[in-house]
Amino acid sequence: MMRSVQNYHHSYIFIILILFLAFSVFANTFSATESLTISSNKTIISPNQIFELGFFNPASSSRWYLGIWFKIIPIRTYVWVANRDNPLSSSNGTLKISGNNLVIFDQSDGPVWSTNITGGDVRSPVVAELLDNGNFVLRDSKNNDTSGFLWQSFDFPTDTLLSEMKLGWDNKTGYSKLLRSWKTTDDPSSGDFSIKLRTSGFPEFYVCNRESITYRSGPWIGNRFSSVPGTKALDYIVNNFTMSNQEVAYTYRVNKTNIYSILSLSSTGLLQRLTWMEAAQSWKQLWYSPKDLCDNYKECGNYGYCDANSSPVCNCIKGFEPMNDQVALRDDSVGCVRKTNLSCDGRDGFVRLKKMRLPDTTTTIVDKGIGLKECEERCLKDCNCTAFANTDIRNGGSGCVIWTGELLDIRNYAQGGQDLYVRIAAADLVDQVRSQDSLMNEVVISSRIYKSKENKTEYLELPMMELKALAMATNNFSNDNKLGQGGFGIVYKGRLLDGKDIAIISGKRNKGFYNSNHDLNLLSFVWRHWTEGKGLEIVDRINIDSSSSTFRTQILRCIQIGLLCVQERAEDRPEMSSVMVMLGSETTAITQPKRPGFCIGKRPLEADSSSSTQCDDECSVNQITLSVIDAR
Repeated sequence: MMRSVQNYHHSYIFIILILFLAFSVFANTFSATESLTISSNKTIISPNQIFELGFFNPASSSRWYLGIWFKIIPIRTYVWVANRDNPLSSSNGTLKISGNNLVIFDQSDGPVWSTNITGGDVRSPVVAELLDNGNFVLRDSKNNDTSGFLWQSFDFPTDTLLSEMKLGWDNKTGYSKLLRSWKTTDDPSSGDFSIKLRTSGFPEFYVCNRESITYRSGPWIGNRFSSVPGTKALDYIVNNFTMSNQEVAYTYRVNKTNIYSILSLSSTGLLQRLTWMEAAQSWKQLWYSPKDLCDNYKECGNYGYCDANSSPVCNCIKGFEPMNDQVALRDDSVGCVRKTNLSCDGRDGFVRLKKMRLPDTTTTIVDKGIGLKECEERCLKDCNCTAFANTDIRNGGSGCVIWTGELLDIRNYAQGGQDLYVRIAAADLVDQVRSQDSLMNEVVISSRIYKSKENKTEYLELPMMELKALAMATNNFSNDNKLGQGGFGIVYKGRLLDGKDIAIISGKRNKGFYNSNHDLNLLSFVWRHWTEGKGLEIVDRINIDSSSSTFRTQILRCIQIGLLCVQERAEDRPEMSSVMVMLGSETTAITQPKRPGFCIGKRPLEADSSSSTQCDDECSVNQITLSVIDAR
């Protein structure tokens, strides 16, 4: 009796194992004889239990969807939705293979979604399978190769790009594989934001809010997109961009095991790179965009470039000036216009802009077979050419891209970016050479310090020399003549024509306030630079070049607070308690300063003592200033 009971238990365990194995086979494949229902609460799981497919309903919703999510991650993260715009209205829904198609049926046995495969030579039964990369495929049961795929979810992405998934255009299938956001965080239906691809010329992706462009990826420049900074934090991501007659597509793969990283488009239009952090048990946002004002499309208009570290952020390219006689570019500016029209007679030149995001590539011509020199020559021969650059930044740069229209959506990066060569008139090119004030203000050879009897300020008595003579003496300020660099700037050695050896410091005197326009005092000098978006230029260049972007932002914040403290109206000036709060907190909002209340002109050094002083045109005139107690 005891033995028969034991045999019974053994048989029972054997049956359980058989059923378990049968269920395991069903776990990642799905045949025409099977069905998946909401009520059964069954799911399909990829072989290594990384992804899971099944029916789900979002929080506080009665609608049901068929989707894929990470099984290996405890936080439910959806990566694909089948019937996003045609949900099931009740919990009576079924997934079947019908007529060699995957079909979702509602409670009335009516189809609400289908793979819609037509034609094709399918002789053996078809099966559906969920792969470990998150791809849900319908294939020939006797062909496991990708060539046997009759349909795959990777061809129809929703809001998430997975590893090995392609984003772009497939000319063979005619599919446009692009992302579209969820409507809200709890509503998988198609939202307002989408990623679109322009395939002509120099292809790039756009994030659109309905029909309006909000962000641009920039073109592919060999190892990344122009608008996406390279970072060591993502060294496990291998990016690839393919442009051929068959397809124009971006894809990536993760080259480390047990790392899960996705590219997603949020319901608010944020394109972001997320990586699962096992230790923290959360998704970490390693990159996102738009990140600041400069990521906004056309923030600074035609021929303007955006610099997040300047105030205002919009600036004109050298050789251009603000449109409509603006004092300075402002955010959402209409842009800039040329100071001098191009001559197109071979005399035009180029200004080199470093660390730039390349302009919108709508009007571009690409030749990957020539270098930068040939690119410049080709640009000069084309009267419509406005700029040129390399198409690939790797190995010193290669390829040529030429812009033949207005330059739009340019920005400057503190790190990264690439060189952009913008065409300007010869007259503006001369101004560019003359504007090298580090050479015109700098000469310190043998000198002595004396004090002005009038104002007790120390000055350097410097010999006057032509810039041309200094350039010749230092071999055009060659690096071979560089002796070193200190707090006052770079020091060059040189030899004059008479054989005299000299040492030249390229820097600006920092003893007291000085300016070539002697009608400016310190206050009006600072105000002028602030309104021109050059606030950082009042600080020693050495400190700026060696500082971080965060420190530069703090400098601009201090200048802004200082200008608020010298407003004309007492009620516009902050109390000291407010000043302390603004200085101590980077999150406290600060109003934009108005023009300073007064400025006293500085007496020209060469002028007669009876000469009257004049203020800068941007400041009010006060020949006598009185301090009056004014209640706040």
